Amino acid sequence: MELVSLPTLRMYWSSKDRLSQQSIREVDRLYLARAMMALPANLQRWTPKHISGMTGVGKFLAIWDHSAKSSCPRRSSCPVEDHLHVPCCSAPTAAAEWSKRHLAFWTWMQTQQTAPEIETFLFEYLKTVRQPSLGVPTVRAWSHHPHLFQSAISSQAKLGAQGLLEGLVSPNWRHLQVLHFSYIGSKKSANLWASRLIQQLIRIGHYMWKDRNRLAHSEDSSWYTARKREIDIGIREQFAMGLMDIPPRLQYLFRDSHETVLNKSLEDRQHWLRLVSRERAINRRSLARQCQMIFDLARPANPTLTRPPGASP
Repeated sequence: MELVSLPTLRMYWSSKDRLSQQSIREVDRLYLARAMMALPANLQRWTPKHISGMTGVGKFLAIWDHSAKSSCPRRSSCPVEDHLHVPCCSAPTAAAEWSKRHLAFWTWMQTQQTAPEIETFLFEYLKTVRQPSLGVPTVRAWSHHPHLFQSAISSQAKLGAQGLLEGLVSPNWRHLQVLHFSYIGSKKSANLWASRLIQQLIRIGHYMWKDRNRLAHSEDSSWYTARKREIDIGIREQFAMGLMDIPPRLQYLFRDSHETVLNKSLEDRQHWLRLVSRERAINRRSLARQCQMIFDLARPANPTLTRPPGASP
């Protein structure tokens, strides 16, 4: 559950130029770990995948041979969809979902008695996820603790706006919220506020991911139609090749006619095609290696050249 704060992932961020070793020190790791433990199990599994980028976006679907294309299902003009593209996709549905979640986050901050300067900065800085050209906002919000507020802004800027969606927040926000609760006479816990803040930010990214998947798996989407056509063509090609190079343990997959297989759900068809094509390729490589071994064993160690009849010495 605390994978997102382990040294291995921090080294990965650094190697990918996502975060430097210095900026990683700005992360409120203790409350990131607490937030992860409080998230539902599905979000605990999804978050590390999302942060590392190793998730089912177009880029990796193509690398894993699950799709011939790496484009975005919401905006086909985007040739390569990676995890960073998901929240900033320019498709109308993505823009609508972002606006909805962005406003919901603002409402949440108000209901939790968040310090006004924190509300303003985080709300404005989140906009740069979709509009990087905006840069770090110059917030003219009055604060009882201006030096700490500016320190928090500087610290968060090192983590980037995308870092907010990954739960990478500066501990200075928590320190500032402690002082705000004290100022307004609230007995609320700033530590609990910090954990819930991180959870809310991670959920924004997850909602954008769910919206992406909703469209990707909708039968009305062009991406779904193209994927369905691609899988069906692959199944027909596998049936045309017959049982050649298919190991005996998997030949039962060909007992049904190709029409029966094509009538299965898209997920089942994809699983059938992936299994058959992979095993056929593995078996072919194995046979090729065996043939090469037989050829090498049969070839003389020091072959002698023989002259054709009538050739001069």
